[in-house]
Amino acid sequence: MGLKVNRRLRRVLKCTGVAVLALFLICIAIVVYNEHQMANNRPPRKEPVSKANPDVDETIPTEKQVAEYTVAPNKPRYLSIPSLGVKNAIVREVGILKDGRLGTPVNIFDTAWYNASALPGSGSGAVLIDGHNGGPTLDGVFKRLGSLKEGAILTIERGDGQKFNYLVAEKQILSVAETDSYMSTLLQSVEPGKEGLSLITCTGTWNNANGTYDKRVTIRAVRE
Repeated sequence: MGLKVNRRLRRVLKCTGVAVLALFLICIAIVVYNEHQMANNRPPRKEPVSKANPDVDETIPTEKQVAEYTVAPNKPRYLSIPSLGVKNAIVREVGILKDGRLGTPVNIFDTAWYNASALPGSGSGAVLIDGHNGGPTLDGVFKRLGSLKEGAILTIERGDGQKFNYLVAEKQILSVAETDSYMSTLLQSVEPGKEGLSLITCTGTWNNANGTYDKRVTIRAVRE
């Protein structure tokens, strides 16, 4: 009798073990399936690493690199925006690219002066400077450009060390198409007879198909 009970017990234990293992495997399969579904249904990043400015540099410039950066005496060297915590952002020089777009700086912490716009201290027209709002993983120099308030101070330092202050007079958020039509306006001073400064960067929602954001922030300031 005892032998039969032991055999039955072993059978029960064996069957129970198989059932537990099967249940365990089913649970793992459910977890894997749910993770797969969540991954498929998860909204894409606004700025996917593979497409978001893949050629930009996210290296933070050292104090030495900033201090040693030089340009011609009459060209913009640094841009500062105290209310945004931007101090002595390097100003590179860019032109129009082959596809008709305005060039941008390689490093997301630099800015870029459009070399067909006005020079700081010229007394007319508008200096046009662009910059990145971010790169694949880090925020760029103009990330918070859209938060600038009217009257905020912008400062350009030229290659000769002379500084010029500008006061924000206008801010707009435009679609890409609207911005294309607005570019000529950005080359003009917001206040006729006074030198202007225009800033521009991307904002809005990342568009995977076009590889860019769908809107632009533009700032127009006038020299004090």
